[in-house]
Amino acid sequence: MKTIRMLLILVCTLISVGVSAQTVSGKLTDEDSQPLPYANVVLLSLPDSVFVSGATSDDKGNFILKDLSSRSYLLQVSYIGYQPQSILLENLDRKINLGDIRLVQDAMALKGITVTGSNVVEKIDRQIVIPSSRQIKADTSGYELLDHMQLPGLKVNSMERSISTVSGGRVQLRINDIEAPTAQVQTLRPDEVLRVEYIDNPDMRYANTDVEAVINYVVKRMELGVAGGFNLTNAVTIGFGMTMCISRSITNCRSSVSTTM
Repeated sequence: MKTIRMLLILVCTLISVGVSAQTVSGKLTDEDSQPLPYANVVLLSLPDSVFVSGATSDDKGNFILKDLSSRSYLLQVSYIGYQPQSILLENLDRKINLGDIRLVQDAMALKGITVTGSNVVEKIDRQIVIPSSRQIKADTSGYELLDHMQLPGLKVNSMERSISTVSGGRVQLRINDIEAPTAQVQTLRPDEVLRVEYIDNPDMRYANTDVEAVINYVVKRMELGVAGGFNLTNAVTIGFGMTMCISRSITNCRSSVSTTM
């Protein structure tokens, strides 16, 4: 009878260990201990840095990552206008609460004046972010620019040219409100970007798609014979066989001159 009881205890223990999964939680705050809502939280496995899980903080700055296995991780947190922070979690073997994680505002010196925060405008249906001069100078593509903007709820890998939500959902990329493929975003020059519109809750236009978020680059480029940002291409003949091509999409558009006898 005693042996059976011990076996039952052992089985229950093994079952509880098998179903038990680790969790990581915490609260993101600013330097004044105010909560940072909708900040990015990404968990990477070590040593391979593979994406494991992601979340956004709630309106009180709290976050939790569940169902984690026992191993080492790197926790990365980011928020628009603040310096990102990485936390090493070695040999995670229990539920852990990191408490308050304080992020520091990213200050930028501009002509002797210190400007803090970021140029962010909150609209009902979208968030509008104006690139800083430092981001424009430091970045070389639309992916790098978006990566450094650290938009909440997005996971950007500028090296692999990939963008998704932290939960792995699809993000649609657009330039001047026209859907754009990877190559166009990669060749997009940051100094051409007037603003980035971030729609984290797409409306009825995307009801029949699997899009979870939309990024729209609003660019100032509008040139003849080169890339623009629309979907219409016209060829206009202007006497003497000269053809002027006006491209309103980022496509190959060439002007040609021919002579007719």
